[in-house]
Amino acid sequence: MSVVRESKQAYFFHAPAWARVLEEAYGYRNATRLYEVDGSDVLIPMVEKERYGLITCSSMPFGYGGLLSRSDVPAEAIRQIVSDIVGGRRLTLHLSLPPFADLPMPGGLMIAEGNGEWGYTHLLPLHEGFLHIWKHRFRQDARRQVRQAERYGVEVVDGRTQEDVRAFYGLYAESSRRWGYKEPPQPMALYERLLEVGPPQVRLKLAMKDGTAIGGMVNLYYGQNAFGFASASSRESAKYRPSALLVKVSIEEACEDGYACFNLGASGSLEGVRRFKEDFGARQVGLREYRVASRLCRVLQAIRG
Repeated sequence: MSVVRESKQAYFFHAPAWARVLEEAYGYRNATRLYEVDGSDVLIPMVEKERYGLITCSSMPFGYGGLLSRSDVPAEAIRQIVSDIVGGRRLTLHLSLPPFADLPMPGGLMIAEGNGEWGYTHLLPLHEGFLHIWKHRFRQDARRQVRQAERYGVEVVDGRTQEDVRAFYGLYAESSRRWGYKEPPQPMALYERLLEVGPPQVRLKLAMKDGTAIGGMVNLYYGQNAFGFASASSRESAKYRPSALLVKVSIEEACEDGYACFNLGASGSLEGVRRFKEDFGARQVGLREYRVASRLCRVLQAIRG
């Protein structure tokens, strides 16, 4: 709806397509709600999951949600909205806000605020155009890596088939092990569903060397924002710098398509990944998260000790 499309804080995570992806890949139910506050629409993109008859709500998993409106939403209205959602069988509401967003969360609710190692992201404004970004935002090491990839003959192509998704997921699984995970954090079904959404909202980019995929990047687009959702590469391809070329091409295309910002995501405790993103001119920006618990949730927590 227009309240989402017109928001500068809107991401693909706020679009109906993301809720459908979560339904099909994870079994969530779309629970998006629309309220009217002082004549203005307030939208909460939201999904829910039920277990043992109890429901947890999230806005939105693996991305951003929150309250979207054309005007500021007062604290008392937020109280009423949250109280309408949380209660009865609905135990909790988890709100993950986009960059620069905050909510005047009212007192009297059981609220936990969380940031942690994932409570940030990296943003690169695109209004200056790619040529300026290349010359003045990319650090020397980033430009060197891009040129190195080009000298080795690495090319970036669009992934369009299920075989392309499988190639990316193989790289993602390998990279996940290097990042310290026993299993990839996200299932292949998620990326299969994203590929079905396809351009212009979802693009899979593959870095190819001699006909073989050695790196990949999944980008999400909506409103004014591009988002680097996932990237991966093989250990053996490190000297070819596929990740650098993928980021450069993705930023360049986003500039050409008129997006205002490229969000390169968080990096957790992976300092090398954090520095890599900052080499491309992205700066770290904090994120706000809230978890609202019902009375029943508090009782169950007390029983468990």
